[in-house]
Amino acid sequence: MSANEDKIRITRVQLRNFEGFSTFSLKLEPVTILVGPNNVGQSTVVGAFRALRVALRTARTRKPEILHLEDGNHKGYRIATDAIPISLENAQHNIPTRVPWPRLRCPTGTS
Repeated sequence: MSANEDKIRITRVQLRNFEGFSTFSLKLEPVTILVGPNNVGQSTVVGAFRALRVALRTARTRKPEILHLEDGNHKGYRIATDAIPISLENAQHNIPTRVPWPRLRCPTGTS
């Protein structure tokens, strides 16, 4: 994060149809450590934060546009997949094709 970017504290992350998760929610404390056996999703959660960082940077530089998604029209931002710094090479899932839905929650209640 550069010095001119506002700092925010994320208190919850929710993922839907993101890599191997159909749905996932994680409450975050000031220090949160992800532990567990291989292939349970720690790297996916870190990848979600990387993707969300790109999304936040995009949101700070452009106005939202209307996106026509399978569940209706929503305001949001189109982000090129090559701009998202995550690797899908080891991702395995049996989730129907749906729009990925990462969401963050901040103490102010904005999401």
